[in-house]
Amino acid sequence: MKFLHPVIGAVALSLCVWAGAQPAEVLQAARRGEADAQFRLGVLFDKGRGVVQDDEQALQWFRRAAQQGHAKAQYNLAVMLDAGRGTAPDDAQAAQWYLRAAEQGDAAAQYNLALMLVKGEGVPQNETAAAQWFLQAAQQGLAAAQFSTAMMLYDGRGVAKDPAQAVQWLRRAAEQGHTRAQYTLGVLLYEGEQGVAPNHAEAAQWFERLAQQGDRHAQYNLGLMRVRGEGAAQNFADAVQWLRRAAQQGHTKAQHALGLMLYHGQGVAQDYPQAYVWLALAARQDEELHAARDQVARKLTPVQLEQAQAQVLAWQPKRERPPASGR
Repeated sequence: MKFLHPVIGAVALSLCVWAGAQPAEVLQAARRGEADAQFRLGVLFDKGRGVVQDDEQALQWFRRAAQQGHAKAQYNLAVMLDAGRGTAPDDAQAAQWYLRAAEQGDAAAQYNLALMLVKGEGVPQNETAAAQWFLQAAQQGLAAAQFSTAMMLYDGRGVAKDPAQAVQWLRRAAEQGHTRAQYTLGVLLYEGEQGVAPNHAEAAQWFERLAQQGDRHAQYNLGLMRVRGEGAAQNFADAVQWLRRAAQQGHTKAQHALGLMLYHGQGVAQDYPQAYVWLALAARQDEELHAARDQVARKLTPVQLEQAQAQVLAWQPKRERPPASGR
């Protein structure tokens, strides 16, 4: 999937010229050969605004504008060719139109072209060229491209490996709210890397920003850091809150950690039945974690064990949001 829908952003760019214009006026201007009107008409057909939604008509008008050098139309045409909207999918043609828009400085086109170069879709695979296009889009402030540039630098793909530079680009993307960048930056700052000094305090800040948005992986990491007193003073009660949120979303390690804290009464009142529930849920996903579950089971009465097992069977995860970090 490419970065942008063909008309997200494009509509806003065209409104300054065509604000208040009726479809008939736009059509007349498009027929006169005005590239921006052709582009705008493509947008109207794509969205079904004032006209019947029609992918083939949208494609036709984007193509006319693109052939006149309209960069946004070139980009929109490429996305439609890429997705097979209004026509059969054509990666090779899509790559050509992305290239023409990218050469005019369109950041989204630069990013999508780089993706195709990385994967070898429609063009021969070329990570060196991909890294260059990612960088050009990143320099224009596109957060997704900043993240991709960071990853190319971190892995040394198409460019010399440079973890320190990677962190700089991750920070730029993270500050724009790019969730994968926030998570990855937190991990790199936590672990440290050649040329990147560990910084647990900043790592905790990025994990907390993402955790507050509902990301279970960040919630688990933050909970573990609170247990260990990394990046902030040790705080078992705070750790339990973050681990519970991650555990409720089905994070296996968070379920196991929460169970242990309930068992030992760390940051929460000791509760063997609830400890069993969380440890059993974790063991259900990873049988290697069964030892702690079995140990707690021996602390329960038969009635408590039966009730706890019933809770395990009935339990369903409660996601706060789709996973942001992809981990």
